Amino acid sequence: MGPIPHGKNKGVNELSLALGISKEGVDFESLDGKAVHILFMVADLADYSPKYLKLLSRISILVRNGEFREAILAASTPKEVLNIIKEYE
Repeated sequence: MGPIPHGKNKGVNELSLALGISKEGVDFESLDGKAVHILFMVADLADYSPKYLKLLSRISILVRNGEFREAILAASTPKEVLNIIKEYE
């Protein structure tokens, strides 16, 4: 598991999350040299936000769970992905 791309910017109006899934994998120059299959991106307001830190923490915990990662990669629709996230949350 590598770092979660995230950032804060004055141009961001609210805490935002994007999720990308690649069955083939993407070269993301990961620390272990392996392709990345699940990519969360987080953006938030430039000011301090406890919700931002909590979201990063929860994502970090979820992606360390092998069953969660396998379920996400096996999902075939966005709705199914959301249901998996809710189930593991």
